[in-house]
Amino acid sequence: MNAKDVIDPGWYKTYDEHRDRLFSQIVMLNTRLSILEMLEDFPFLLFLPLYDDRVFWDEMRNSLAETIIMGIWRIGIDTRNNALTLKRLKNEIRKHLCDQSAKEDFKNRCKGANFKTSLSVFEEKIKTIRHQYLAHHNQKPDNLVPINLKELREIHDILYDLLRVLFFETHPAKDVWANYSDSVKKTLDAVARDSHYLNWPEKAENAQFDHEKEWLDEWLEGLSQADFDIYNEYRRKFNLPEVSR
Repeated sequence: MNAKDVIDPGWYKTYDEHRDRLFSQIVMLNTRLSILEMLEDFPFLLFLPLYDDRVFWDEMRNSLAETIIMGIWRIGIDTRNNALTLKRLKNEIRKHLCDQSAKEDFKNRCKGANFKTSLSVFEEKIKTIRHQYLAHHNQKPDNLVPINLKELREIHDILYDLLRVLFFETHPAKDVWANYSDSVKKTLDAVARDSHYLNWPEKAENAQFDHEKEWLDEWLEGLSQADFDIYNEYRRKFNLPEVSR
């Protein structure tokens, strides 16, 4: 079903503009989520165990999480009459479809996306975080029901599924900036490569005092097996010999 064939020609320009604005918000949401997922996967505590050394990264993660939640609110939940949301565009499309057959087909497509039911699982969490902390700061974040990264990705997917319905015959791409992922990976690799802890064995080998090697051994012994394996994985990545303990 082609949008131009079934939407009232007098309203099509409005549809096209609103659809593209919502699409740009979905792209932004996906980009920020993907970056946040990469930051969450990186072993900051291993390579920057001192909090002062990772303040920037913690603030970056917090800022991304907040903008993601506000983005979800903006296009998926906002209930104001003049707010441009996916739900509002869906209802406007329904009003401006040319014939009953198109209306029935569009209705069935929307049912397949199961938008209202799927989003309702998370809606109260997003509302509370937005109203009580992000927009008005009425409560401390510790007092709110948390939402995790997996749930934010799931909400994004729900919003994207409805957006695909609103695009009719085309499938909107989520990743329009292909290179940002490589840029983030290179930046995080630099954090590991320049870390004192990654290069500690070489520094201890050339240290003037024996206690440097003792401190290194104590630190390595304190690592969990998972962290120790990650440590050696990064050592190999930067052509450094594995260490043992």
